[in-house]
Order: sequence, then structure tokens, then C-alpha cells
Amino acid sequence: MAKFHKTLQHDVLVSLLRREREAAGFSQNELSRRLGHSSNYINRVELGKHSLDVVNLLRILTTLGVDPKSFFARFVDEVMNS
Repeated sequence: MAKFHKTLQHDVLVSLLRREREAAGFSQNELSRRLGHSSNYINRVELGKHSLDVVNLLRILTTLGVDPKSFFARFVDEVMNS
């Protein structure tokens, strides 16, 4: 498997995800559990040790109650303004 390299875009993505998780009142362990993953899954995502595909990102957003279109619009805005 190819090694995962963090980028500015990835840093913005995980920062935005972390803020959404915290705003929704979820701990990393609780969100991981609700997604059916090991307890450290979200921690690894937020630390950049685990990459996300679109399917898992949408599952996370849905679980958090976040509108994907709004999330992606904020993501693009933050990347473009970084």
C-alpha cells in the first residue's frame, strides 16, 4: 500500500471535521462506535494517520447531522483562503 502524505487540503478537511464533531457533541470514541469502527478510528482520522474516502466521509457527516453540500462549500472556501 502506498504511504499516505498529508496536504494542506487534508489538514483543512480534518480540522473542519473535528469542529463539526465537537459542535455535534460527539467524542472521538462515540463517533467511532456509531460508525461501527474501532474506538480509535476518528482519532486516527483527525491526526492524519488514516485517510478518508468519500463514502466514509459522507457516513461521518450523516452521523453528525451535517449537510454534505454545506460542508464541502466550507471546505473549498477554507482551502482557497489558506
